[in-house]
Amino acid sequence: MQQTISILGCGWLGLPLAEHFVKLGYAVKGSTTQQEKRKSLIEKNIQAYTIDLTHSITDEVLIDFLQTDVLIVTIPPRSRTQAPGVYHAQVKGLVDVLKKQRSIKHLIYTSSTSVYPDKPGLAKESDVMDIDHASHKELVEVEQLLLSIPNLDRTIIRLGGLTGGSRLLVKHFSGKKGLEGGGHPVNLIHLEDAVGVVAWAVSENIGGVLNACSPVHPRKKDFYQSLARRFQMSLPEFNEEHEEGKTIDTEKLEQSGYIFTYPDPQLYTYDQQ
Repeated sequence: MQQTISILGCGWLGLPLAEHFVKLGYAVKGSTTQQEKRKSLIEKNIQAYTIDLTHSITDEVLIDFLQTDVLIVTIPPRSRTQAPGVYHAQVKGLVDVLKKQRSIKHLIYTSSTSVYPDKPGLAKESDVMDIDHASHKELVEVEQLLLSIPNLDRTIIRLGGLTGGSRLLVKHFSGKKGLEGGGHPVNLIHLEDAVGVVAWAVSENIGGVLNACSPVHPRKKDFYQSLARRFQMSLPEFNEEHEEGKTIDTEKLEQSGYIFTYPDPQLYTYDQQ
């Protein structure tokens, strides 16, 4: 019987994920908050749903969407314009629904390595245990909510900074002066590897918490100045570089057998090329 995958949030990451699973032969359901985007999903052989967790928690559309073997939640944390606590409330409502359903076998949530405090040294999956010491408390709270759901496999994938494809991060730094953290290691992941890691977690049925980040970590100054030269942009200028930052540890993921398409951020490809 054909397996079904539902992807809650077909945005910058969720849509390529949906397309990837369609190519692999899964029946794919995808959600968007904007009615006008449904047509583009349907054209890609994705069963389209309009779901806004602020309003759709008890909606029959959501219930139908959740009739699936694998649920992948890629909705990002709250935006700057959203009131504090809204994102947590949305996920809490979703969790309440999930605790009552029985079809889902595997839940995957794409979190972020921003949960780790920015202090020198390796950041391992086991390091974020205390919400009060987390860099991004709301994300840790949401992770814990999702991990509390019984009777299904749960995977939290803490992604590094998302880039590649249409997202060229140096645009945000080009020509700026006095930037901090020039000596910090970059903790990034290319879009293709972000998709690859999620697909790997599905195919290998990997549970628990996983860091997902390119295992090579150039210094921030070196990386962004090199990228600026590559795309003929004004060089960003950084302050003193003696400071050190966190390095995301990916040993657990690599030991599971995942092989990175882009282990070195210096070799990332972008749509601009």
